[in-house]
Amino acid sequence: MTRRTAFDIRPMTDRAALEELLRLRWSDGSIFVRGRLITPPDVEAFGAYHDNKLQGVATWRIEDGSLYLLTMNNITDRRGVGEALLVRMLGLARERKLPHLRVIISNDNVGAFRFYQKRGFR
Repeated sequence: MTRRTAFDIRPMTDRAALEELLRLRWSDGSIFVRGRLITPPDVEAFGAYHDNKLQGVATWRIEDGSLYLLTMNNITDRRGVGEALLVRMLGLARERKLPHLRVIISNDNVGAFRFYQKRGFR
């Protein structure tokens, strides 16, 4: 039996660290979403921590009455980071009384398609 790691999911308050991480993860320091260029200052983020070390990041925005999960990155080899971040994002949508959690993924990200489809997204 494989035991999942427990993660502490919390807002990333160190904006400088978040922006540096996103600049490394996003090809030119920005992403194109729904016809707009999004830069690190444009997003909020949750970090997944284990033993107080960052293991993964989910970035998000609220637009047009929906919560948009823009990017999710596992920056470790620990299993369960994405699942823990997704659960937190669903909780945020409920807390904010938002009817939708919309996930943004690129067409060529087959792994992400599978991840979200397994969890009921369509």
